[in-house]
Amino acid sequence: MRTVLLADLVTVARTLAALPGQERAACLGRLVEQAHSAHKVSKRLGHSHPAWGDGSLGSAASGLPRRREPLGLDADFLDALALIALMLACRARKRSDKHPLSLSQTSTMC
Repeated sequence: MRTVLLADLVTVARTLAALPGQERAACLGRLVEQAHSAHKVSKRLGHSHPAWGDGSLGSAASGLPRRREPLGLDADFLDALALIALMLACRARKRSDKHPLSLSQTSTMC
């Protein structure tokens, strides 16, 4: 998966916020896998995956329905954003744990 940008976070949070709460984690997991696969395809073939895009998290969600970006505080949007942040933190932590010289500490969140 490509580096996650702020626009990716907003796009995916809008997508997840459109779903019932109990479906969000599974959908996010699928989007991450699709983005990861699309990035591999993009690097290998030199062009984007036809359905999942260029390997960014936002492009994996681009074909899915999503809510409008909230103008104020919106609990569903913030819950979705928190879920994405937690997933990214867990992935970063697991990746850094693979390196023996890592200074990261173990967390109970993952």
